[in-house]
Amino acid sequence: MNWATNQDYETEYRQVNGRFNIARMMPSQRTSRKVHLNSIPFQFKQEALSACPPLKLDIGTPGLLDGLRFIEDDTDHELAPDEVEIKTQFSGLNFKDLLAALGRVNLATLGNECAGTITRVGSSVDLTPGDRVCVFHPTAFNTHVRAKATFVAKIPDGVQLAHAASTVLQFSTAHYALHHLSHLKRGETVLIHSGAGGTGQAAIQVAQELGAEIFTTVSSESKKNLLIEEYKIPSSHIFYSRNTSFAQGVLERTSQRGVDVVLNSLSGESLQASRERASQPWRCQSPFQIFPITEVQKGMHMLQKGDTMGKIVFEYKDEMEVPVSLKTRPKFYFDENKTYLIAGGTGGIGRAISLWMAKERGAKNLILLSRSGLKRGDAVALVQELRHLGVTVEAPECNICDKEKLQAVLEEYGKTMPAIGGCIQASMVLKDGIFANMSYQDWRSSLDPKVVGSWNLHALLPSGLDFFIMLSSVAGVLGSSGQANYASGNAYLDALAHYRVSQGERAISLDLGAILEHGVVASDDRLRERLLSGGYLAGVTSAELFSLLEHSLTATQDAASQDDCQVVFGLAPASEIRSKLARTTRSPMSLPFYRHVLASASQEDTIQGTEAEQLTQKHRRDFVSAENTTSAGNVVTIALAERLMPGLPDEDFDEESLRKPIQSYGIDSLMAIELRSWFAVEFSADVPVFHILEGTLASIGALVASKSKLRSTS
Repeated sequence: MNWATNQDYETEYRQVNGRFNIARMMPSQRTSRKVHLNSIPFQFKQEALSACPPLKLDIGTPGLLDGLRFIEDDTDHELAPDEVEIKTQFSGLNFKDLLAALGRVNLATLGNECAGTITRVGSSVDLTPGDRVCVFHPTAFNTHVRAKATFVAKIPDGVQLAHAASTVLQFSTAHYALHHLSHLKRGETVLIHSGAGGTGQAAIQVAQELGAEIFTTVSSESKKNLLIEEYKIPSSHIFYSRNTSFAQGVLERTSQRGVDVVLNSLSGESLQASRERASQPWRCQSPFQIFPITEVQKGMHMLQKGDTMGKIVFEYKDEMEVPVSLKTRPKFYFDENKTYLIAGGTGGIGRAISLWMAKERGAKNLILLSRSGLKRGDAVALVQELRHLGVTVEAPECNICDKEKLQAVLEEYGKTMPAIGGCIQASMVLKDGIFANMSYQDWRSSLDPKVVGSWNLHALLPSGLDFFIMLSSVAGVLGSSGQANYASGNAYLDALAHYRVSQGERAISLDLGAILEHGVVASDDRLRERLLSGGYLAGVTSAELFSLLEHSLTATQDAASQDDCQVVFGLAPASEIRSKLARTTRSPMSLPFYRHVLASASQEDTIQGTEAEQLTQKHRRDFVSAENTTSAGNVVTIALAERLMPGLPDEDFDEESLRKPIQSYGIDSLMAIELRSWFAVEFSADVPVFHILEGTLASIGALVASKSKLRSTS
């Protein structure tokens, strides 16, 4: 037929109960969105604390306070006998935390002091769940703090949690400095710098309790008034610390004798002036505001500017929504007490799937069927790795087209392994050639593993399986030049899935595009280029493959449906396919079967999801097939520019704009983390956040290309 003149011609239909039924490929927004979201390792969102697992406040990018956000606390563990767990309700902010956030000191965690309620206790601890406590610990900004009981103290009745959280470090510092280091006594004089700060106010209270005469410095008139009103310090004993003039004032008030003790937080000339005003050889030692933890950046900025009066304390409430990076949770785990069979299990894609099942989803019993068994080194290495993971695995030599052999294998391992709970059919043999010249042997070599082998699995495996997943190909619905045998076999898988479901059995056929990182496409550059250059396919990454498998595993737990048992995944964006159709007079995709997929620009959003996803798929094919790393980097650079500046034509991305620092486009550390995940998912490249923040669009594109696993064989 002539596709150019018969675009509305229906090539397939069937009659049911006197009605003609026609087939259409339909876009599924639900499936596309689920697969995309589950392929991203982290989800960035605003989430209520009550809905989150234990979190810790993460610095993100040192030097950028706006990059502070919560991430999951990986240190969650069983408590030691002498440990307790506290649900944080208030955390005190100290200057050390600001320095860590600004990258001035190298600390892995934030916080020193907090107060809250005990939730769990170790076996040798006297405290009990429900006790109100304050804690001295370097993870005090975590939502749940695990600490040794020796660093925890019960809060007396009548003392507010916020007050307790604001005093632990300050009063410990003041008490230790004035009692144990300087041995301050009644009647002695003490100069306390930054008296309106948290530690300064604590030191004033300790010094007053000891009966010392207090001199202090402040940085503003309002802070001076605070000390006069709150602590009754004479105005004549309060000096300004913006310069060293306080030194002369102290001498005048002490009859040129100086002070006995200096509690110092100054440096440079001010520190030297303090030393000069100490009366003896050197005994100098270096109200709170509540913010919701949602305003942690604001509190940090205020401390940085010196706009605080006393201690800043952050409050945690269950309903507060914070920016958080949460791990994408697995939606499915395999049953440890069942065996799972993978036909083609030692091939490239089969190996990747079996390792994913064992490492990521808890499979403990696997049967990997292949024609070669353990004759290849990669198969031996796979079995060794799986056994090292604690998996019981068998990899017999078994051609699934041989029904008697398959039955014997199933009977043999049925005696020693748990019952089979599910099957993945990943067998594939390619014998490409022009159909007119194809030998019958080549036809059967490619067809039989899909047709005969799949039917044998269907017939011999027990009924009531949890899943029966067949890895088919878009070739079965789209066709593929020189692969009539392969396309026919995949079309059979689609039909078998529908048949099994009609019989009340679970089944799904996944019509996949080009798998970029595993299998024959990953090892054959020419094949990969041919598949992706046609304009109809977008490469499928490992993350997308595993996400699609997980979606299929969860979907098959629901009632089997004819509408859900065949999924096509890996087509190019609709706009790209339409562009290809406009330049050709002969294409199967011009047939009515594909009309809903190509219907309109608005429908494209349904198929591919967000605009950013469409842009990525548009460039991925060019990225994979680029001649060299430089060209691949240019593809990433343009894709990144389109993601950051949607709607701007490619020709407007001049050399200057591509070499501007990425931060000039408003990219902060949180957005850089999102870009890092995007690079990992879409280009299989692990790029550190600091390289993103320090780079230009062009340099980042080049870095992604150099690190991408998609180009490892190029």
